[in-house]
Amino acid sequence: VPEVHFEGQIQNYYPVFSWYDLKLTAFVDDGELRSNLSGWFIDGSIIEGQLRIPGFGRLDRGLANLPLEGELVLNVKDLNPLSIITENYLVPSGTLLADLQVKGEVSNPELYGEMLLSDGLINFPQLGITASNINTEIDFKKQRIGIKLEAESGDGKATAMGNLEFFDSGWNGNFDITGDDALLLNQNDIKLTADAELTLSMSEKGGKLSGKLFIPKALIQPDELSGSVTESSDVVIVDTLDESTSWPFDLDLNIGLGDEVKLDGYGLTGNLLGALQVANHPNKGMIGTGILYLNNGRFEIFARYLDISRGRIVFNGGPISNPDLDVSARKVISESGFSRSNKTVGVNIVGTVLDHEVTLFSIPQMTDSEIVTYLLLDKASVAPGESSGLLGTAVDAVGGSAGNKVLGDISQILPVDDVVLGGDIYNDPSLVVGKRLTKDLYISYDFSLVDNLGYFKVRYDFGLGFFLETKSSSESNGVDLFYSFER
Repeated sequence: VPEVHFEGQIQNYYPVFSWYDLKLTAFVDDGELRSNLSGWFIDGSIIEGQLRIPGFGRLDRGLANLPLEGELVLNVKDLNPLSIITENYLVPSGTLLADLQVKGEVSNPELYGEMLLSDGLINFPQLGITASNINTEIDFKKQRIGIKLEAESGDGKATAMGNLEFFDSGWNGNFDITGDDALLLNQNDIKLTADAELTLSMSEKGGKLSGKLFIPKALIQPDELSGSVTESSDVVIVDTLDESTSWPFDLDLNIGLGDEVKLDGYGLTGNLLGALQVANHPNKGMIGTGILYLNNGRFEIFARYLDISRGRIVFNGGPISNPDLDVSARKVISESGFSRSNKTVGVNIVGTVLDHEVTLFSIPQMTDSEIVTYLLLDKASVAPGESSGLLGTAVDAVGGSAGNKVLGDISQILPVDDVVLGGDIYNDPSLVVGKRLTKDLYISYDFSLVDNLGYFKVRYDFGLGFFLETKSSSESNGVDLFYSFER
C-alpha cells in the first residue's frame, strides 16, 4: 500500500494522518510462518515488526501450542495525529519509542521490552487543563506490565507507579498516585489545585480509587445558584445494566481544604475550611460525610453585605449535591443621639440546598419590614430634613435601573416624607417612597426589588370613611373607591 490517509475534524482543525509505503507480507518457508510489517509517516516516524511461528506447516500440533517469536520497533515523533481517535476529550502530543519482543506460544504470548514516552503533552479541554512534560516508562515482562508516569500540571507535578498483571482467570492492576500542587480543574466557575495520595485498584470485576486529596487553594465562582436534579429520599435506584457488561467503580476519598480555598458566588464570599469524606453508594449515588466552614465570610442581600457569624455546610451521608445549610449573617448598626444603642439585623438560612428557609432576625426584636429597612438604609425611618439623602441611599441600595431613575427624579422634584419597605418581604419586597401634599392627599411610588417594576399611587380621603385610590404604571392603570368603618 503506497499511501494511506486518515482525516478528522478536531476543534475546527482538520489533521491528516498519512502513512506511506505500508507493507505487510506473510509467507511459509520450510515449515515456518513469517510475517513482516513496515511503514513510515510524513514526519519520519517509522514502524517495523516481524512475527515468526516455527512448525506452522506441521499438522501434528495444534496452532495454539506452536511457539511464537517476534519483534516490534516504533519511533513516533509526534502523537498529535492520534487526536483523530480521541476527538476533543484529550489532545496528545510527544514522542514515543518502543522496542518489544514477543515470545511464548500462540495461545499464551509473552511480551518483553520497554516503551518510552518523552516530552508528552495531553490537553484535557473538558477540564481546562494541560498535562505537560509527560515522561512514561512501560516495561513488559511476560504477563506483567510495569508503568511509571511523571507529568506537570499548572505549577505542580503528579506521578503514578504500578503494575498490570494478566492471568488465565483474568487481570488486575494496582497503582499509587501522588500529586504536589497539581492543577486539577481550570474552568470559568472553578479553579483548584491538589496534593494527592491515592491508590487505584482495578480488575475485570471493577475498580476503586481511594486515599487522600488535599486542596491547598481553589477559587470557586459559580455564576448562579441552580439546584441539582437529585432524587428524593424514597427513590431506590435500580442498576439496569447487565452484570456481564457493567464495570462498577468505587470511590472513597478523604478531601481536606487548605487556607486558600475561596468561595465567591451565590451572594457568599469567604474562605472554605474543613474536611469531607466522599464515596459512591449503589442507591444514593455520590454521598458525602463531613462539615465545611465558611471563614471570614460575607453574605449579600438587597445589595448590602452582612458578616457571617456562623457558616456551616453539613454533609450527613446523603447526596453530595444536597447538603444541609446552617448559616447566620448579621449587620450591626450604630445609631447616634441620646439613649441610642446598637442594633443587630440579619438573616438565618437553615435547611438543605434544595429545600431551605431564609428568616430575618434582629436584636432587639423588630418586624420583618423594619429589619429590611435597616438592612437597606441603616435607619428605621426618615428624620425631618434628610429625606433626599436617605432616598439616595435607598436608590443606591437597589442598584441602577430605569425604575431607580424614577426614584431619583422624585427626590429632585420634592422632598419625601416616607421611605419604607412594603409588599411580601421574603418573595417580593418593594421600596415605597411617599409624600403627603395636604392633610387628605398622599402620593407614593412603589418599586419592586425583585422585578424592577414600579407604579405611582395617589390616595385622597373624602372623610366619613370614604377614600379614593389610583394606581398607574407602564403596564396598567386602576381606580378604587373604598369605604371603611369601625364597629
